[in-house]
Amino acid sequence: EHKLRILRALKANGEIVAMTGDGVNDAPALKGADIGVAMGKAGTEVAREASDMVLTDDNFATIVHAVEEGRVIFANLQRVVFFLMTTNLGEVLTLSLALMLGLPLPLTAIMILWINLVTDGVCTIPLGVEPKHWDVLKQPPRPPGAGVIDRPILRRMLVLAPVIAIGTVGLFMYELYAGEEAHAQTVAFVTLAAFQWFQGMSARTSKVSVFSVGLFSNLWLWAGILGAVLLQLLVVYTPFGQTLFGVMPLTLVDWVLITGVASSIFIVDEVLKAIGNKKRFSEIRD
Repeated sequence: EHKLRILRALKANGEIVAMTGDGVNDAPALKGADIGVAMGKAGTEVAREASDMVLTDDNFATIVHAVEEGRVIFANLQRVVFFLMTTNLGEVLTLSLALMLGLPLPLTAIMILWINLVTDGVCTIPLGVEPKHWDVLKQPPRPPGAGVIDRPILRRMLVLAPVIAIGTVGLFMYELYAGEEAHAQTVAFVTLAAFQWFQGMSARTSKVSVFSVGLFSNLWLWAGILGAVLLQLLVVYTPFGQTLFGVMPLTLVDWVLITGVASSIFIVDEVLKAIGNKKRFSEIRD
């Protein structure tokens, strides 16, 4: 009864309460806490049933590992959602911008399908298994009702999606006026895919630079991007791919332009992270 009174007093003050216990008398407090943690070895069956988490080794240090693992899983979920939402919003804005400017469609239906299935797929899976970062336990706890998409992620999406659209349509217009429509459409197709390659690398972090967590610490992502690049080359340079997608071979100059434009999303996102870090440092110092 005393434990329950303490629990209710803390929650009445707006605190988030965790309760650890092993006995039958702990069950009410374990059930009433925001998270109840029962002992797996010494704990009673009643305590384990009333709890949200069971320590199989009865070691309190395991709670820290559980918090760490939970944060890693949630952060990886945010990375995948942020990547997919940003790139898909970028595709919508690209087509919308081309229509508003009275341009031919920069992408055909099969090109969009290819980007959504192949390019997205090879990046989202590795982002979902991103290794833990050094700052995972340095982040403040998130509110219990916090969603996967918070305000900082939404702001990043609203900044980066237009970068994809403006870069793709801008290069499409440049190639359209310099040559034929099929070539311009091929450039737009590859540019949009390349934007996602760079976006996949950038999406690995949200508040710190990608370089601070190790550019090559997620080799699965690099393997996925390499696979996407090779598949894109097969589409552009093989007769079957050219016939199926209606594309043309690209020159070295085309690839230089595509890489320069597509890498802008990585640069812009790194600048946003640097500005955010500077702002947070100033707030802490003040």
